[in-house]
Amino acid sequence: MKRVTTIGVVMDNFRPAILEGAGVYAREHGIRLDGRWSVRADWMPDHIAWDGILAYLVDGKDTLDRIAALKLPLLHLAGWLGPQARPRMEPDFAMAAALAVAEFQRLGLARVAGMEWRPYPIDRRAYRGLRLALRQASMEYVGLFSWEKGIWTDQIQSLADELMKVERPFGLFLVHAGVAWSLVDELLERGIGIPEDIAIIVIDKDVQRTPALAAVPLTAVMLDDWQVGYEAAAWMHRMIRGEEHHQRILRIPPAELLRRESTGATTYQDPLVAKALHVITGPVDADLTVDKLTRLVGASRRNLEQRFRKVTGNTLNAAILHHRISEAKRLLGKGIGSIAEVAQASGFSSVHYFTTAFKREVGEAPGAFRRNKKEKNHHQK
Repeated sequence: MKRVTTIGVVMDNFRPAILEGAGVYAREHGIRLDGRWSVRADWMPDHIAWDGILAYLVDGKDTLDRIAALKLPLLHLAGWLGPQARPRMEPDFAMAAALAVAEFQRLGLARVAGMEWRPYPIDRRAYRGLRLALRQASMEYVGLFSWEKGIWTDQIQSLADELMKVERPFGLFLVHAGVAWSLVDELLERGIGIPEDIAIIVIDKDVQRTPALAAVPLTAVMLDDWQVGYEAAAWMHRMIRGEEHHQRILRIPPAELLRRESTGATTYQDPLVAKALHVITGPVDADLTVDKLTRLVGASRRNLEQRFRKVTGNTLNAAILHHRISEAKRLLGKGIGSIAEVAQASGFSSVHYFTTAFKREVGEAPGAFRRNKKEKNHHQK
């Protein structure tokens, strides 16, 4: 029996659309795609029957060393590791910035702010692209210098302080949606209108659907992960056949710009989606499940899931969880009740589940969040 050519996929930052695109190419060409370690690259065994490897590694230097020891054709799908990550197929982050500039220009804005702290290659490429696109559009660039390593809440507050000094209205382009998610909360607390005072665009490059779940849903440049996966599988196939050996970087244009409220778009015109959001964001219901939600809305689960994801970029389960986390943050910030009481009031079935979910979504445990919020309120008095 002839052995089937097999391409392995290893990731330490899961990108399902990359797998989907690579899988389509593999099926078209009779190749086997092995994605068993596309969630936990560090679990990959040291000996495996692959012919080539697609690797999406953010901080997996140890994993990269193990992969290199296999002496197989290797193609990177991310530039987080810098010069080590070659040859490489990746999204075009400079073009993503140019899409954002075109949108800001369409909105009639004269100036756009961007970060000067650029620790990663993707940051450097994106913000270089931002400055170039702004020059070409004869728009003003405002560099933000306050961000530096430290406590997350201090970083966000420092960035907000700097933004408060910029003449409004203006646009803000951020590579990392997680920064924007926290920044929106801080700006709203200070009475800044989004998008009236600051219009925000981010790059959607993570599986968490962070832009859609921000307090003001964020307009986002959507990367074309599917195309990255498809083209990467094709490139790897050529490498396995010995047709390509030279080192280079190929970049895939972003798929689209998805407009949401952070630039003034009205995204919830779908009546079923609007009704679902009304239920989800109403008084916390500990018994609310997706099945119960579909009954209340009067739609089939599949229909509502598809329409909700298309409009918001997120799943129903994630939206329900986000609302419960938001309510928990409000109660913790006000110092209301014990952790167990906050968990119950926020709709969580147990303190353990609440603590785990809160830490995963917010980045710190409920108790730490409450203490930090209390200290912040004390300093502001």
